Amino acid sequence: MRLPTMFMHTYVPQAEVIEGEDAGGGSGEANVRIRLTLWRRDLLTGVLELDERLVVRRASPLTGLIVGVPATSMMKRPLQKWVLLPDA
Repeated sequence: MRLPTMFMHTYVPQAEVIEGEDAGGGSGEANVRIRLTLWRRDLLTGVLELDERLVVRRASPLTGLIVGVPATSMMKRPLQKWVLLPDA
């Protein structure tokens, strides 16, 4: 059995909560929707700026999607936390 092409790639999910106005009916309940975007991992390109000790100084938002954490949480942390590097 051959799987469709869409199952042959790995995807990175990006979730966004969209809060709306009153759902109607006077119940006072908020209308909450979630938008889920699937990014093909092999089509994402991230950019990192590193210092001489391989500590992350800047990271693009797509880099965060690739490794699964917000790009801001990568700041001031060693690259080895997310990438397997050989010992020097």
